[in-house]
Amino acid sequence: NLTFNDSKESERLQYNRRSRLISLVVLFVMSMVGNLLVTLKIVLNWRNRRVDVLFLNLAAADLCVALMTLLSQIIWEGFQDVWLAGDVTCRLVKVAQIFGLVASSNMIVVVALERQRAIVSPLHLPLPIRKLCVFAWGCALLLSSPQAFVFKVTQLNSTKQCLNTLMELPKWHFQVYIIYGAVVVFFIPFCILCFTYSRILWTIWSKESQTRADSNLGKTLGRASNPDFSLNPTNSFLPKAKVKTLKMTLVIILCFIVCGLPYFVIEMKCAFGSFSELDEEVTAVLGIFVVSNSVVNPFVYLFFNSKYTCLQKLERTACCSCIKGSKESSGRSTVVSSGRTDLFSFSSERVTATTPNAE
Repeated sequence: NLTFNDSKESERLQYNRRSRLISLVVLFVMSMVGNLLVTLKIVLNWRNRRVDVLFLNLAAADLCVALMTLLSQIIWEGFQDVWLAGDVTCRLVKVAQIFGLVASSNMIVVVALERQRAIVSPLHLPLPIRKLCVFAWGCALLLSSPQAFVFKVTQLNSTKQCLNTLMELPKWHFQVYIIYGAVVVFFIPFCILCFTYSRILWTIWSKESQTRADSNLGKTLGRASNPDFSLNPTNSFLPKAKVKTLKMTLVIILCFIVCGLPYFVIEMKCAFGSFSELDEEVTAVLGIFVVSNSVVNPFVYLFFNSKYTCLQKLERTACCSCIKGSKESSGRSTVVSSGRTDLFSFSSERVTATTPNAE
């Protein structure tokens, strides 16, 4: 029999489950609409540009997050974590959930690498974009494959569930698993993005400083020989279209960092420290927030590629200050515990005796 506190806990867990389910459905719908619009826009205006290939692959990766990660989680939580599809399907679904997240991260990295090449080394041979995209998809599949060996169907409280089995082993197994997930999905892409954009911003700052110095020198020499001399300041090493793409890429990267960093920080804290009820609630929220990056990406693309005058004015107003001078010159598991299921699939199930039916 449940005590009064157990009854309150059960009500809280059901409320959390409903809230998470509603949030997941909203994110799924937004992601599908946004990424399908981006795909349609790119295909209908296809010019076989490198940017078209990059963002078409990014939209495809974000659609994988919607269909493989979000949709499977919605179905799972809708059945209150009861697994009816068998052990093989359990393992395949867990691989698919991470595959979409890793693919999305990889595509953002490929976009950043291409922008770095275009800004820092514009005279070098172009990167083989299509081959890089194929490589990114292949890496996503390879890096997500360990999920097939970590999850399996387990009998728990007279029901079958698709659970992480590492909790049956010494704690260091789980810690290694968390480190692997955080490094593969977030920290390696994060380091690459920081490196590439540091080089991009340094190059922009250096070349713009040189441009201003040359302009000032030209004005001084010109006025000395001809008082009516004026130098056109509109020449810049960055074309307007390239500036727009650079800003769009920077916003996508910032969204990736903002959505992912808090989640993985607390995930590491939970793996190597104590796990409080507050950590559980925070991780539940951040676990949903971390996949929202794939929801935001298409709307960032649509925002920067809109033909509506009001949005174009807003885009110009919202220019990132780090590249303002250039423009003026040119004119991804939530930790699962009692009532939450594993959205991100890296953290294992934590089931307590006081809430046997939570999962």
